[in-house]
Amino acid sequence: MVQDFIAAFVVVFILLILFFLIARELICWYFKINARLEAQRLTNAYLKEVRDLLIKNNSVTGMLDKEMSGNCYSQTENTSGSPQTAYVDQSQYPDLPSL
Repeated sequence: MVQDFIAAFVVVFILLILFFLIARELICWYFKINARLEAQRLTNAYLKEVRDLLIKNNSVTGMLDKEMSGNCYSQTENTSGSPQTAYVDQSQYPDLPSL
């Protein structure tokens, strides 16, 4: 009697796990969660590239400031409070996939 109960419990438990996995996959497909996750990974990769370029640019700018501190070409700090703009050639980056 106890063995039948344990066997039934294990079968029901396995069926519940299978149902959960199938339902989860259907919900992820319906709400396009997998596609959004892939787009988010692609965006993160682009942001890491931008961060690395900014770090590289800042280190080069810092070196130039130190080298040019005695010259008349010394770079002044932006005290106006307005943001400085950087121009990026967007032809280097492919378009993101649409969802």
